Amino acid sequence: MTRGLFERHRIIFSTQLAIKVCRGRLNDKGDPDLSMDDLLMLIQNPRNMEKENPQPAWLPDPCWGSVCALAVVDDFASLPADIDGSWKRWKELGFGLGLA
Repeated sequence: MTRGLFERHRIIFSTQLAIKVCRGRLNDKGDPDLSMDDLLMLIQNPRNMEKENPQPAWLPDPCWGSVCALAVVDDFASLPADIDGSWKRWKELGFGLGLA
């Protein structure tokens, strides 16, 4: 019973810790590795449904919308094209609903 509180909150605690570490690390410009805009994007999980889902059989539309919205971040700009072009590898990794 004494572990129950920790076990129940482990994911929340781990997420908070990871965010603190990323916000504490500075990039080469002296800014935090994880900007507030990037953090808000992760928390809010926006969706961009302008592009049609190329693999609706295994990739749910909400996941595709999140991928397209994430593409505004420079590091993920090519992610939608990569998923569309290499969908077999992404499916093997269990991306989407875990229907590998």
